[in-house]
Amino acid sequence: MANKIQFKRGLKANLPVLSMGEPAFCTDTEEAFIGNGTSNIGIAKASDLAKKELQAQLQLTELQSLDLPDTNLATIGNPQGVTYDGTSLYVSFRQHLYKINPPTNAIVVDIDTTSAGSFGDDNGDLQYYNGFLYVCNSNYRHSGIDGKISKYDCNSLAFIQEYSLPTLNGPSTIAFKDGYFWIIRYTSPATLQKWTLDFSQMVSQYTLPIANADGITWHGDHLIVNPHEDASGNVKWGNMFVYYFRNETFTLVNTILKRDLWGQGIHFDISSNILFITKRGYDKSKNKIIFSSFTTKAKPMSICRAYLSWYQSNIPTSTWTKVNIDTVSIDVLDDFDLVNKKFVAPFTGYYEISIGVVWRGTKVVPSKRYSATIAINSAFGVQHYCTDNKHSTIADYLTNMVTDIIALKAGDSVEVYAKHESGVDTAEIFNNQANTFMSIKSL
Repeated sequence: MANKIQFKRGLKANLPVLSMGEPAFCTDTEEAFIGNGTSNIGIAKASDLAKKELQAQLQLTELQSLDLPDTNLATIGNPQGVTYDGTSLYVSFRQHLYKINPPTNAIVVDIDTTSAGSFGDDNGDLQYYNGFLYVCNSNYRHSGIDGKISKYDCNSLAFIQEYSLPTLNGPSTIAFKDGYFWIIRYTSPATLQKWTLDFSQMVSQYTLPIANADGITWHGDHLIVNPHEDASGNVKWGNMFVYYFRNETFTLVNTILKRDLWGQGIHFDISSNILFITKRGYDKSKNKIIFSSFTTKAKPMSICRAYLSWYQSNIPTSTWTKVNIDTVSIDVLDDFDLVNKKFVAPFTGYYEISIGVVWRGTKVVPSKRYSATIAINSAFGVQHYCTDNKHSTIADYLTNMVTDIIALKAGDSVEVYAKHESGVDTAEIFNNQANTFMSIKSL
């Protein structure tokens, strides 16, 4: 039998400081680390990279729009869903189905579905697959009873059959991925179910922190959801949530704002990189299909510089004291908290941080140590980062300067702290932006 090599492994809480080059695997969180002798360095997983990649990509650029028929809301209703077979668009209304030719925007087929199946008067979202359309029925007005999926021929839009989905309320949205149909039931919180292609078996079920959904579509391993309401019941028309799916878990990684779109169904076509969105006619606006592309958006850069505007006096000896940086000269993303006198990281990543602290010369005691440090989340000891220490040979101005590259998580705070060991409590930090400051740039 061949020899087997296994890394050090165990629970993350029990992970020791690893030796230089020593690897370890956390069995509970599935994280991997490499040691450098003093700390453990995390190794990025494919899921981490995928999240960052999609966050950078998902910016909607509207390309064009297609007007849909104005409808009698009491009968035909608003557009509910949209799907695409590579040639034609298919749009579901509450009581109608349309087949549209995008080059001419002509309606090729229009059928009244009122008498099709059990709930043809209550269409929801729809999905094209292998020559057929699968339409959600009983998604709202017939909630509380078994929902139906109606199957139509994609050429003539002729009704073929319906499938019954027992338990929970009716289905509101449907998408296809990896040989399965994914359906959100009209519940709060939303119930996402994975079904076989003949709807004979529900393979798995998940809960999403939203209340109902009007449309879903897949972008690789990311589920894009057009929510009706969030988990607190707040209407979320105008937003789309992006969930990353891995290890049977959905993680919210992004929110896309759709401005004034009262969106319903959504469908992503990977071959053309187009996201189709049906827009409800509201307040005399027309029903539309919005053609949008996913374009690469550079991650915004946080650039901030702030300084001490007036002397900070009577600094106690031998004590780390927060420097009251209180005035901003540059703050591109409004990341500096003026009330609490600290920088707050807007997103997770690496940041280049520089600080300067100038001690007022008339208050400096010769041959004593003066220090300044970058503090993350007000933490010191093993938590603080690069510190500058200096001794003055005479009673004159003394400057501490620190520059470091630090990994921050979204919400982490950065502050400037200073300390002197002069033996007296009369030390003073000199002001203005050329002397005592903090400058930060995301990388």
